[in-house]
Amino acid sequence: MSEHGRTDIDPDRPRSRFAFLLRPWFLIVVTILLILVAIPLTYRSTRLSAIPPIEEIVDLQTEGRVTIEPAENAFTFYERAWKLTPSGLDVEVLYEALGAFDTGGWETVSLEARNSLDQCEPKLAEWRRGTELKLAARDLPADMDWYNQGDLSDSETVTSVALLMAARCQHDGRLDEAWQWLRAVFRFSRHLGNPGPSGDRYAGTSIHASACQRLVAWAADSRVTTEQLTTALTEVRDIYRNTVANSTCLRLEYVINVNSLSNPELLKELCSWLPVAENLPTSLHGVWLFVNAEPQVGLLLQRHLISNYLSQCDLPRWERTPAGTSAELFLPTGKEVPPLIDPRTLDDLLSRSPIGSMFGADFYLIENSDNEQALQSALELCLMAELFRRRHGSYPDSLDALVPEFVAEVPRDLFGPTSADRMLMFRREAAAVVKPADEFEEESLDTLPGLILYSRGSDGTDDEGRVDSTDDTGLRIPIPPPGASQP
Repeated sequence: MSEHGRTDIDPDRPRSRFAFLLRPWFLIVVTILLILVAIPLTYRSTRLSAIPPIEEIVDLQTEGRVTIEPAENAFTFYERAWKLTPSGLDVEVLYEALGAFDTGGWETVSLEARNSLDQCEPKLAEWRRGTELKLAARDLPADMDWYNQGDLSDSETVTSVALLMAARCQHDGRLDEAWQWLRAVFRFSRHLGNPGPSGDRYAGTSIHASACQRLVAWAADSRVTTEQLTTALTEVRDIYRNTVANSTCLRLEYVINVNSLSNPELLKELCSWLPVAENLPTSLHGVWLFVNAEPQVGLLLQRHLISNYLSQCDLPRWERTPAGTSAELFLPTGKEVPPLIDPRTLDDLLSRSPIGSMFGADFYLIENSDNEQALQSALELCLMAELFRRRHGSYPDSLDALVPEFVAEVPRDLFGPTSADRMLMFRREAAAVVKPADEFEEESLDTLPGLILYSRGSDGTDDEGRVDSTDDTGLRIPIPPPGASQP
């Protein structure tokens, strides 16, 4: 047989360096590694593909970019006022003084609170200059994230001082001046969050509620004239028209969330907040985010969520169609642009996304706004009830008595279950007997005599004007006993 016909292999012939690639053991190892890589990649891809595509809902380059000249910006004066806070000012003393005034008059206000009021006059003067301006922007919301939204801690302090100043003016008989301080607080409440993040809007709502309570106490003073009441009613209506739309706040909140989730440093800290990742070593946080397709999934879901809220958030409460989901989504009409996905599908996706599930609380901004609108209606009715008393010598027996002299019809109750439900009134002739839960429990305004004008509140049920609690939303006109002196 010739040499060319040989088929055996020369044992001394050099082997290829890549021959091991064909070994069974190597192929098994490679296959296992590929499977281990493919599983997380497939999981990541599945998470992203499960979310329907949606176009951008705001212009990230322009949304929240407000240009106001410093001299025309109310916050120029507010920030100066913050710096004029007297050293050692005890905010709790101011809160206690307001509570004492509401239940016992100016004589019950402590000497420390009165001295604090005198010390704060320069601060109040600068703050009040800001309230007279039309425009206000605390920062550029487009540049905000979760950590650089500024400090509003002094807003409650200056509000308390201004309300206490109004109380002192009322006690001294300077009723016009008292109204001017109350008017300034109302205007301040509309500046917060207009535009700005939702936290500013919540602060504005809280300040509005405090101003409403004090204004009702001012209006109940028999020394306040019909003309003064008419002016106050007209102006609080005009001021409230400057309330920022829910959609504006939600779009800005979306921008802030996008900025935050695009910040690598914030993402690192976010991992320590999320229950799913809290036990992971820090070195694995990036891997965890990648495998779960976060924050991309969270951002996409938030875009769907805010798009759903924007579709109905500016409508009256009774025109919205809730979907009954845990994220308080709305049912689509089919006319939305961009189209909305099924609320139950979105709710399920949100619940399965550690980051996406954080954003369902945005709905409470809408609920908070509803409560504020109900309180505003109660305030306007209280002022009408006081006008009725000035003209007829007593408070109305029902809200229907205000029609048509003061209002065309009793306002619809925002929280009423049906279109026939109107705002309510409850008269308490004597102090309610309440058994304290413990010896330290103080008497609540809910237990005092008065005329209570209210809405049913978010639960939609009439709880007989329990406006100090979360049952109903409204205001109480204090009715002093016969022969009692004015505040």
